[in-house]
Amino acid sequence: LVMEYVPGDNLEKIVSTEGPLSSETVIKIAIQCCDVLEYLHGQQPPIIYRDLKPSNLILRPDGLVVFVDFGIARDFEPKGPSTRVV
Repeated sequence: LVMEYVPGDNLEKIVSTEGPLSSETVIKIAIQCCDVLEYLHGQQPPIIYRDLKPSNLILRPDGLVVFVDFGIARDFEPKGPSTRVV
């Protein structure tokens, strides 16, 4: 198993060492997370990440967010009637 090295720290570590992030930074991170989730959910079949938390988000030095730990991510396969929010 080979994985790409991602420079930076996870958000949990950043907040615990540096304190709360600015509103501007939080908004930038949230928009990037929404973009990533939109991409994953747009795949065929859609990919459900299922482990979104600060320790699984790496903030690179250039300000980009990288999702890590796709260990419990799954393809979305409805097994009957379900509700989907688009």
